[in-house]
Amino acid sequence: MYARTETIEEENLDWEMNPATMLRKMDVKVTEAVMPSMSQEKKKFNLKKLTHFLNANPELSLLFSIVSLPYTVGFFISYFLFYYYGGMSIESFLNIEKGSIHIEFWSIGAYIFITAGVIWAALVP
Repeated sequence: MYARTETIEEENLDWEMNPATMLRKMDVKVTEAVMPSMSQEKKKFNLKKLTHFLNANPELSLLFSIVSLPYTVGFFISYFLFYYYGGMSIESFLNIEKGSIHIEFWSIGAYIFITAGVIWAALVP
């Protein structure tokens, strides 16, 4: 019959290992980095400056809307479908690790905008 032989080695884990003490033992200087504090004025998001910037640069505004609006619409439609048919929470939906899902969001939104634009162009005249 089959006999199993095992070699058991005892692990020596140092649970109280502290990187700072390890560095001190190695004669390495330990320093702390201090982040400079930002003023309260710079932390606030100024919507007036953003709208003035977008009005002054219409090509950037158009590029921003072409990239971001279809992505946002595709994201919300995809989440609605995952929630409605699969009962998926928003946390699970955000943790999907599929490589091309961002392109899918944008293409769903772009498809809806193009379809709505074609239907609108056909019905208006």
